[in-house]
Amino acid sequence: MMTPKEFLKSYVEKFNAKNVSSLIDMYETDACFQVQPGQVVKGLENIRQSLQGFIDMNGNLQSNVKGVIQASNLALVNTEWLFSGTGPDGKSLNIDGKATDVLRQQSDGTWRIVIDNPWGSSI
Repeated sequence: MMTPKEFLKSYVEKFNAKNVSSLIDMYETDACFQVQPGQVVKGLENIRQSLQGFIDMNGNLQSNVKGVIQASNLALVNTEWLFSGTGPDGKSLNIDGKATDVLRQQSDGTWRIVIDNPWGSSI
């Protein structure tokens, strides 16, 4: 069975493989994603569109899990991340942040993202 830390490592691998469909499978149906501070989208289709925007920048995501707090079937995960890609203007783009994510363990033992906040406390 995968730990929350291993789950997020798998997320980064799928992101860098540009596999949006497998990324979406990692979210609960009613999950929410903070696209940028102050802008939250809900639902898988909206999350898919947001992730596709990042993937379209033809970039690479690096992530380092800094801590996991787990209570029963919930896990709060803090990570530091760096995204390097190409902006819409064709110029190199580097974005970094400290994410705070909430995962829920499913009845089959797998994990899914409930709240994906790449911007951490900058809400």
